[in-house]
Formats: sequence, structure tokens, C-alpha cells
Amino acid sequence: MPQPAWARLWKCDAGHGEVLYTNDMRVTRGKRCELLTLPEAQPGPSRRAGNTTPTTSRPVGEPAQLVPRDDLRRRILRTELENEQKQIATLETELATAPADAQATLRQRLERHRRNLEAITRELDRLR
Repeated sequence: MPQPAWARLWKCDAGHGEVLYTNDMRVTRGKRCELLTLPEAQPGPSRRAGNTTPTTSRPVGEPAQLVPRDDLRRRILRTELENEQKQIATLETELATAPADAQATLRQRLERHRRNLEAITRELDRLR
């Protein structure tokens, strides 16, 4: 029987209110990080050599396994969405009062957070 996949996952404060998720312990050095507890992954059904069934984009696993996984994913994405919204609001305020030489950098950061917000929103829409 195949062994379940696993990895340690850390959530770190990357500075400037940004959050970093990583499975590389070396990246956590010098940052405030917490080890996340994730539900144990279960192995999927084995594939036989003669199986020619096309793959689909539907989740693999029993519904009882998918619900906790999806709930955790949804909670993480919502937290990220809130963080991005706060960052956008903060950057917009900073941009309004920033000197001209700092505005280009702030605009780039603001645009990056807006793209992140769009990507997180798309990902949340896929979970619904």
C-alpha cells in the first residue's frame, strides 16, 4: 500500500504585513514562523497500467476527506484575502502622502497586491 504524502508547512511573517508559506525550513530562519497543522493526506486510488480513463479536474478522494481539506484551504485563502485587502488600503494611504520619488515603488507594490487579490479571489471561486 502506498504511503501518504506529507510535508511540514510553515506560515511566516515576511515583513511589511506580507505572509509567506513554505515547506523549506531554511527559509524560516530569521522570520517569525509557525508550523501549521494540516490534516493527514490519504493516498488516492492506485492506477493500473491498462486504465485509459481520462483524468478530470474533479478532486480525488472521499467526500469525508475533502471537506476538512477544502475548509482549511478556504480559511487560509480568506485570511490571505483579508491580508491583501489591508495591504492595499495601507498602500493607497501611503501613496496619497508619499513624496514623488517613493511613489513608483509604492505603485508597484500596490499593483502586486491587487494581482494577488485577484488570484486569491479566483481560487476562492473555484472552491465554491
